[in-house]
Amino acid sequence: PLNRSGEALDKESLKRMQEAVAALATNLDVPDGLLCARKHLEVLLEGRGWPDALDGWRRTLLEPVLSPLLA
Repeated sequence: PLNRSGEALDKESLKRMQEAVAALATNLDVPDGLLCARKHLEVLLEGRGWPDALDGWRRTLLEPVLSPLLA
């Protein structure tokens, strides 16, 4: 049971992060998959830090949006 509630929380958190990325991508007029792939959101959610693929311009744009969701 504990794993299932943890999985539900992770799925909910992942969904919120995906929605935030989608909103930002829409504002920037770029595909959300180009801005941040789901696998990179999963890495962040697992607490393994920012993936190298998100360094540079992506992190500059994403960090202010995603950091509050990771806290």
